[in-house]
Amino acid sequence: MLKPNEQYKIYDDYLSIGNYEYIRNYVQDAPYKHGEVDYIGSYSIGMVHELPLDNDFGFPQHINGYPLVRAYVNFYGPRELAVFHVDADDPKSTTLLYYPCPTYELDEGGATELIINRNIVGVRSIANRLLAFKSNILHRSTPFTNYPRWTIALKYNKFITPEDVRARTI
Repeated sequence: MLKPNEQYKIYDDYLSIGNYEYIRNYVQDAPYKHGEVDYIGSYSIGMVHELPLDNDFGFPQHINGYPLVRAYVNFYGPRELAVFHVDADDPKSTTLLYYPCPTYELDEGGATELIINRNIVGVRSIANRLLAFKSNILHRSTPFTNYPRWTIALKYNKFITPEDVRARTI
């Protein structure tokens, strides 16, 4: 998915149209809970819906020998802000973000911002796009101005087990 020298990679038209439409409908109808934190000690933001690790959405179960340890949907209301954070300290861990929202006009916002070489790199939320990046990269989501924002987050880590993740989830 990521080559050793790559920090991030974008895959457009990642899933079949049928899978994309299924996921888009799923995230809009899923029940969400409030209380997710990007890191211990930060304030709660957005809402989440946990996905089973053995989901049938078409995402890999392993990346570079690292297992999928958490899968969930992030939900942010219009203009709801998130904070910069890392998902794991291990430079070999990978995070995947999948964008099931429609593609809105550029001024609507909704990018994922990554800190790469002390610069902000924005990756636009485009329907059926997948963003893969090293989990130790500082990043955050930005909201849409007028629409809700759903993102499927998948975390691949060798040193954190699914049980550890569940224990840390509020």
